[in-house]
Amino acid sequence: MIVSESLNCVFIHIPKTGGSSVRTMLAPALDLSRDLDIRSRKSVRGTRAACGMDPAAAIIKHSRLDRLGKLLGPARLTSMFSFAVVRNPFARAWSALAFVKRRAVSHADPEVRANCAPYLDMSFDDLASDLPAQARQMRSLLPQVKWVPSPQSVTHLARLETLAADWAVIVDKLGIANRVSPAPLHENASTDHEAWRSMSPTAAARVVDYYADDFAAFGYDTSTRFATQGVC
Repeated sequence: MIVSESLNCVFIHIPKTGGSSVRTMLAPALDLSRDLDIRSRKSVRGTRAACGMDPAAAIIKHSRLDRLGKLLGPARLTSMFSFAVVRNPFARAWSALAFVKRRAVSHADPEVRANCAPYLDMSFDDLASDLPAQARQMRSLLPQVKWVPSPQSVTHLARLETLAADWAVIVDKLGIANRVSPAPLHENASTDHEAWRSMSPTAAARVVDYYADDFAAFGYDTSTRFATQGVC
């Protein structure tokens, strides 16, 4: 989550959509005397007051657009350049499980490793068998429309799949092309970006069902072929 008074913009960080990379790329253009950059519960750069919010306002790394509207006020939020990144729901769900497995092994905090340990032996089919229940435990599995209801909800809705082109548009609109990296990087990414194509047809059908609103709102194809059916 970034709220920038100096750039007059907000970035809604939807989990598992490359948001950490976007935040890192935008950081050089921020003025932390006027801006707010929330990286985690323990890493908050800037201040809420500088952005016109109550210093005690409950805002987190993955705060939703409607929450930000309540904190800033609808008129103020509407006047700002707002953007977010969405991702293919198949790839995003697969990535969420892969990410928590990596945290179970490599996170520096023993408590985080312990909390993630139950997922180490979980297959994607196991996860997909009850996505609503799993999403109650793993927030990064919640549908993306929980953060941004539609493409029209923000000034610019980027896609992880076309982030390089979208990033060029964003930095041009903000007038910061000479202050930030022109090419997006992808932090927290797995090494195999196509591994999600190996999910079973049964798991894929469950993803389509649970993320029906995401597929509809953001125009992703529900008929993507998988490795067991021939990779497209």
